[in-house]
Amino acid sequence: MAGDLNRIYQNKYGVSDAFKVVSRDVTVTKANPDYGFWDMINPWSDTPETITETETRTFIETTESFSQINGDKYTERLKEIIDADTDITVRFIEDKGSEARGRAYGSKKGFVETHGGGFTDSPNQVTLSDGLKKTSTTDPIQNQVYWTIGAVALHELLYHIHPAGDDENNHPNIMRSYYQQRDDGGDHGVGKDQNHAIKN
Repeated sequence: MAGDLNRIYQNKYGVSDAFKVVSRDVTVTKANPDYGFWDMINPWSDTPETITETETRTFIETTESFSQINGDKYTERLKEIIDADTDITVRFIEDKGSEARGRAYGSKKGFVETHGGGFTDSPNQVTLSDGLKKTSTTDPIQNQVYWTIGAVALHELLYHIHPAGDDENNHPNIMRSYYQQRDDGGDHGVGKDQNHAIKN
């Protein structure tokens, strides 16, 4: 994902190293697998409902090169997402897996073709297909640029998560064209999952 974002930013702004990948240990609170029905009804149970664990997670961060890009609304929105006092998780699911088949938009051809490669789950989570191309290529039969991992991530983050997605007037292809990405996703609204912790 970081590599494809760097490709997109290289093409648009001439900056090839705007994004980098880092790993950090984070503390997370999870449901305790040992907490059961008996613990729930037993007032003397000392089994905690949640447990705290340390996990190593991967983050995409921006570099000094990214901070020097200015003057357009999309980069400013991405800066606002990064600077916000909230985390946004990007998760990947197996293409044509059970979650993809179970979504409401139909799924006979799998996740990529029916969703363009991703969707916004909540104000803090985006889901992408693991079938997305990692860089820009063209289908030789359809002569159509494939959806790529960075392009779909930008769409979900800047159009559906960022509150300024409303400014596009239900035309997400404006941003796709701006970044010279596949732009036949169809007009649709921003949805209900904008993250209002992001200041715009």
